[in-house]
Amino acid sequence: MRQGRNDIKQWAQKVDWPLLFFLVLVLNVKLIIKAACILLFVFIKRKELQKKEYRRQSFIWFYISLILISTVNLFVSINTISFSYFILFLAGTGFWLLCTGASLINTRFVDTIPVEKLNYTITAFFLLNIVITLGQLLYIMWDAGDINPYTYQGMYQKYFISTGDRLTGISFDVSTTNAIIHSFAVIWFLNRQKILLVLLSMAAMLLTASNFINLLLAAVLLLLFIFRSTRNQKSIIIICLLFTVLFLTRISPQNNQYAGNKLFGSKKQSFPGSQTLPGKDTIDPKKEIAKKYLDSLAFIKSTAADKKGNRIIPEPSGMISVIKPALPKANIHSEPYQRKKDTTQLQKQLLVFAEKNISNQLPGTGSKPGKLIAFEQTITYLKKHPAKLISGTGIGNFSSRLAFRATGLQIAGGYPKQYAYINPAFLSNHLALHLSYFSGDAEKHSLINSPDSVADQLVSEYGITGVLSFILLYFLFFFKITLKERTGFPLLVFTAGCLLVGYWFEQLSVMILFELVMLTYKRKQKEAASNEQE
Repeated sequence: MRQGRNDIKQWAQKVDWPLLFFLVLVLNVKLIIKAACILLFVFIKRKELQKKEYRRQSFIWFYISLILISTVNLFVSINTISFSYFILFLAGTGFWLLCTGASLINTRFVDTIPVEKLNYTITAFFLLNIVITLGQLLYIMWDAGDINPYTYQGMYQKYFISTGDRLTGISFDVSTTNAIIHSFAVIWFLNRQKILLVLLSMAAMLLTASNFINLLLAAVLLLLFIFRSTRNQKSIIIICLLFTVLFLTRISPQNNQYAGNKLFGSKKQSFPGSQTLPGKDTIDPKKEIAKKYLDSLAFIKSTAADKKGNRIIPEPSGMISVIKPALPKANIHSEPYQRKKDTTQLQKQLLVFAEKNISNQLPGTGSKPGKLIAFEQTITYLKKHPAKLISGTGIGNFSSRLAFRATGLQIAGGYPKQYAYINPAFLSNHLALHLSYFSGDAEKHSLINSPDSVADQLVSEYGITGVLSFILLYFLFFFKITLKERTGFPLLVFTAGCLLVGYWFEQLSVMILFELVMLTYKRKQKEAASNEQE
């Protein structure tokens, strides 16, 4: 017992607790907690952050460049802007300043903490996230009373295909955020060849059932397997891919089918919990219940008649069959095992808003993923308004988390209704698209139907200038790290893929973690170079 306490105490001494505290708070889903955390650490470290070496990091200037582009757009259209848009502009500027502050804090932590302590702290954060995710899963299993809630259809399908959505991890954000954090952990531990931790992280990532992240991570692991991996790493990668196949085929097969329908479409609309037989229509649950009820009555009458006559009816084939007693099984096609399709209060609010403000037909269709339609909308709009190609439409005017938040519809968080603002271009494009999918049945509420994307945001709201700023100041900064520290390359590729499916900069979560890990790789480069010189 005493030895165990000493081991825990020694391990705790290897962790930088202020950094771990910062990570836990800044990745929390609540914006007020994120902002308070960043402002607190900026205030505490204000003297150190004034050093020039912190301001020389080009990726930090990427955030400043977006503020400058937004300011230029503001002055260009100063005669037409409203007070509500000015409030939105200040809010957007505040988001980018918070990103700048978080990056400065990361830089300060990495430059002042020993590499070994950085490694232990990042590892502790990933382990803490795994523990919380598994704890959430255990609670779901207890609540459902089933060892595999991914196939449990009871409680009106409270869990079933949406089980992974409830595994929010340490951030308590959407499950996609949790899946990305676990994917970072897989890459982090794989580079360090920590086999058990890689497998734990991979299992936790798969449990979130995020189909896009599953596919993206599998693609990165395959690239790593082919081009940049040792023999031990190749073995671990094979096991991780087998984990993926096992999860999709055994643990949550309906999730795999759901993803296939969303990506490639299906001729017949199918719903979780329904059963379709070859050559027949979907079974009507009511007819199935009635049929089983009549069969049961017939069986009871036949048994009673046999007992009354005290006779045994021989088998027609001359064989004696032995009927084993069995407990009656629940009918999964009955009402308690079907998903409730009641319209929520938020959906009603969105429908009312769409009827009042959108005169044209909503753009969402079942033939294309909403994400693809969103990119087509951006391209079409810029073709019609070529003047917007240089610096974009302006902050919060076309494609951003802030644009959704500023509607006052509680889509991406709260916003003062008296200052609600919706740009006409956003209303007729991405907002209309979002309403077409997310005001309807929950089956359409998929990541692949959501119009959010960092790539879309940069192109539409900041134009060519914003895209070049991202490439030259942000992407190239971290790409140069991977040229010397190859272990950072898989993480860079994976994160680049994630920028297609979310407004991650504005979310103030996974990009902060990405920057910390990449800066840690850079710090290792410096120490390795200094050791060689000595």
